Amino acid sequence: MQIVWLGQGGLLLVSKKYKILVDPYMSNSLKKIDRTFKRRIKVKGKFFKVKPDIILLTNSHPDHTDIKTLTAFLGGRSGRSTTVISCENAFRLIADAPKLKRANHIMFGEGDEWSFNNLHIKAVKARTDDRTAFGVVITDESDGKIYYIASNTLYNEEIFASLPEGIFAAFIPISGMYGCMNAQDAKRFATRLGAEYVIPINYGMFDTLDPGEFKCAGRVLPKPYKAIEYNLLPVQSLFAPNVFDKDFNEKSEIKRIKEQKKLEKEAKKKEALAKKEAKKPKPVDAQKAVDESEPEKAEIITEE
Repeated sequence: MQIVWLGQGGLLLVSKKYKILVDPYMSNSLKKIDRTFKRRIKVKGKFFKVKPDIILLTNSHPDHTDIKTLTAFLGGRSGRSTTVISCENAFRLIADAPKLKRANHIMFGEGDEWSFNNLHIKAVKARTDDRTAFGVVITDESDGKIYYIASNTLYNEEIFASLPEGIFAAFIPISGMYGCMNAQDAKRFATRLGAEYVIPINYGMFDTLDPGEFKCAGRVLPKPYKAIEYNLLPVQSLFAPNVFDKDFNEKSEIKRIKEQKKLEKEAKKKEALAKKEAKKPKPVDAQKAVDESEPEKAEIITEE
């Protein structure tokens, strides 16, 4: 599965078997409500060619449930084949919208589950001003990887009780606005969560927040309209002492990890070769083989 960040809370999950959109905001609708909400990340029109199998709307905030964006994806005949899974407040906003009626609308809430091809989707607890909002746990049963999309949420200990162990990648908000964790709380949340990789979202669309302020184990900074690359700072490497000190150099740490992995790979290769050599039949000494094949002659003792 590849995951593309569309800016703000928007994600596109893609494989050969499915295309799933999560909270897409691909318009400039909010600018009409408030000029300060002019989008800072430009829309890439080519993404409107995507025909999603599922659209997940985790909360009813207008940058997560945007009628204009949804109309672009669902307004044509292709909308008939799309399932829209939304929280209760989002469901009430869009289910009766004239151009969105063709889709299969499902109202979702914490604990609800939906399976599609090799994916299993489950709504989990989120805590924000939209009390019907939910986070999402998506399990890819083809490789067993678990993905967690937190949605807009504050830090709340109750959330962890609804989450599984062994999360591969977690997408969590860091803006500190409109019911989202700030970078400091997001760091605490990520540390408590213990996912292998953590991707900050819900920033940069309307603000100038520096995502570098969010530092945690396994952090991967996303790029708009690019697939997430899970190649930075494994969890175990960041639990070393003083990792968050001001003297910590992320580039040096990445280089050290790569060199360490290279050495481990070479060691494994040598070990595999040694095992392979050990299994090969050893050359046999011909004379020794003949000697060993002849039965021992009994020693005859004669009396003198």
